Amino acid sequence: MPYAVIYALIGYLSGSVLYAEVFCGIFGRKNAIEQSRDANPGTANAFLYGGFWCGICTLIFDMAKGYEQEPEGGKRCYRCYKLRLDQAAKRTGTGAGSTGSGTHFPCLASF
Repeated sequence: MPYAVIYALIGYLSGSVLYAEVFCGIFGRKNAIEQSRDANPGTANAFLYGGFWCGICTLIFDMAKGYEQEPEGGKRCYRCYKLRLDQAAKRTGTGAGSTGSGTHFPCLASF
């Protein structure tokens, strides 16, 4: 059980880090977010504005954020899906558990 808490804490902290910014700073490049047109702190902009090694490091660390031991479609996966579905329903005003198109596609809620 203590390992689960440690892994959860590491995952939470790692998920809040923008690795494109970190590695652009390490490799002495200007901030990729400020230079890009779309202001996206992603791997593509790390490659474009930070260089090859900056992009590779950003890619590896961003992929590591999504690594987990829980199999896809497990109990936790369903709970997260249900939580996100309910949150989206509340934001769009379609009601929790609604099966209307507005729940899954908020841009279609007015049709």
